[in-house]
Amino acid sequence: MGKKEFEKYFKSQVETLFEKFNSTQIVIDYSKNIANIKFMNESVGKIEFNFLTGRQLSMGAIASIFITANIFGGEIWKEILESTEFRKKSSNIYTNYLYSFYSSSSQNHLFKGSKTDFFSSDNIEEKLCGFFDFISKELLSKIFNILMKRAMAIDEILNTPHYYGQPEISMLLLCRDNPQELSLSAIEKDKRFLNSSDINKRIWEENKTIIFSNKI
Repeated sequence: MGKKEFEKYFKSQVETLFEKFNSTQIVIDYSKNIANIKFMNESVGKIEFNFLTGRQLSMGAIASIFITANIFGGEIWKEILESTEFRKKSSNIYTNYLYSFYSSSSQNHLFKGSKTDFFSSDNIEEKLCGFFDFISKELLSKIFNILMKRAMAIDEILNTPHYYGQPEISMLLLCRDNPQELSLSAIEKDKRFLNSSDINKRIWEENKTIIFSNKI
């Protein structure tokens, strides 16, 4: 499979994947290697598939792909941004988004040196199947769960808190909005919560008082 054939096949497969995820509330529009995500008709984020060129393209590869994903909208993020009461982490590249992913920071075997390489000698269909399975389970599912404020987003934040700009406030808001499914005490006893250096316990306590005492 050559470069042009690969890019055409990639496009058809990624569009099919996004169509499976599209709903009345969340729609993904794919164009020019960028997936633009809309929630309730508002632009809330994007996933970029960067096809590297020149020296960044691995020697002999027909494609080297670097992924970035950023979510900058949704009800939780809107509340975090608009509240003057919340204590937030200092602003940086990671805290400026509700959720962000960079393949350079992933430990998944798909990304070697921050990118995924495809060679003509590869079983392209099989390798792309694994690639899109990762996109589906590790990116789209997490993005949809946090945008929809589903209780299952708690586990995803606890597993990878560094992917979330304000993990403490996000979890507290999820608990507030899912009182029958989520428990603050259960989260506070969870080893992932206790052992994570990416979850600031002081910020958690201060915002817990704000959210649950004032009932924002």
